[in-house]
Amino acid sequence: MPRAWVVRVIAAVLLVSVCPSIAAAGHGKVDRVEKSNGDILTCEVIGLIRGLLEAKTDGMGTVKIELYKIVRLTSPAIFEVELSSGLRYFGTLSAPANGKLVVSGAPTGMVFDLSDVVRLVPLDQKFWRQLDGSIDLGYTFTQADLRSQWTLNALVSRTTRRYFTSFNVNSLLTIEDGGTQQNRNTVSGAVQRKFGQRWFAALFGQSDQNEQLNLDFRGLGGMAIGRSIVQTNRVLLSPYAGVSYTQERFSDEPVQNRLEVALGGRLDWFTFGDYKSDLVLAEQTYVDTKDASRVRVELNTSFKQEVVKDLYWSLNLLESFNAAPPAGNKENDLTLSMSLGWSF
Repeated sequence: MPRAWVVRVIAAVLLVSVCPSIAAAGHGKVDRVEKSNGDILTCEVIGLIRGLLEAKTDGMGTVKIELYKIVRLTSPAIFEVELSSGLRYFGTLSAPANGKLVVSGAPTGMVFDLSDVVRLVPLDQKFWRQLDGSIDLGYTFTQADLRSQWTLNALVSRTTRRYFTSFNVNSLLTIEDGGTQQNRNTVSGAVQRKFGQRWFAALFGQSDQNEQLNLDFRGLGGMAIGRSIVQTNRVLLSPYAGVSYTQERFSDEPVQNRLEVALGGRLDWFTFGDYKSDLVLAEQTYVDTKDASRVRVELNTSFKQEVVKDLYWSLNLLESFNAAPPAGNKENDLTLSMSLGWSF
């Protein structure tokens, strides 16, 4: 592996290796989870997201349980409970009947379906436990043209009561016969401020380099407003609209600055079971406010399937399209890769 790429891999590993296991103690093993098969666990609930409840036990260590397998959940600790409607309540948890949940901070007499809970977080949750992420690495070699490709994808995110923060890295290095190298790198980040009824406001930024398109640098920053129009324990769909300021520099071309309308969205679809699957489709469209024919589209799609606990294989698709590149340059660059990774 080339030296420059060794540096990238080390940096990405350091980025996502903030493992939740080093977190300080939480509220203790005072929670009670009863499963549909009759098993009862006394544990410390770390959280629930995407239909999986994670808990620490004495005998089995940290376990993950599908929500549909749980019939009762109780705790004297204070939790943030978010429903599929986007409503959030805070309080202790009790179960008046199988499949039902009462939150002490909710209006008196209000009983929720346990299956309607999409997020559950203890309020004493430490910083490291708020992190979620993954890193994967892929390699492809083509003997006919003696070409090898390295791909690196890393993601880390943090969810709190009011904010969702994410940081993403995608990198492709192509080495051809004779030592010629081509790089494609994207680094992006976003901060979302959550409001009621699943609305959010976001600040976002991105930096790109793509030697295949002769793009030396593109940097942008913007703001947007969006809404999670679908939010269940299997599907999340969040479109948004906003504005961005973009600066880009192509090889042998002057620097260009423009104000753009930003439209996009993200679709997450996930399954449970012994081999969990996760499909993510993120799309961004940028339209120049002074020339509507100048349209750019960025597509980042991945399909992940668990091999064993926290180890997965991934199929990744990246597409970059520019309807009006400088004369003589390509309009798009499509990359399809497979990789092996670890998630936390």
